[in-house]
Amino acid sequence: MKKVEMKIYGMTCDDCAVTVKNGLESVDGVLSAEVSLPEKRAEVVIDESKISPEKLEDARVFKVTRYRGEVRKIE
Repeated sequence: MKKVEMKIYGMTCDDCAVTVKNGLESVDGVLSAEVSLPEKRAEVVIDESKISPEKLEDARVFKVTRYRGEVRKIE
């Protein structure tokens, strides 16, 4: 398991944060996601045997919405 911190661009309301959270949690290999609207970031716990941290930036939620995610830190 790895914890990945992402900067999230394009969120303006609580619904945005929920959409990003649900979108990240729908990715195979994501165990959990917490999204902060005020901080414009997400903390995502992943199973590295199923997904690499960098692949989170290619999540479907970032392809079909105006939001964009960028990996900032991996622990």
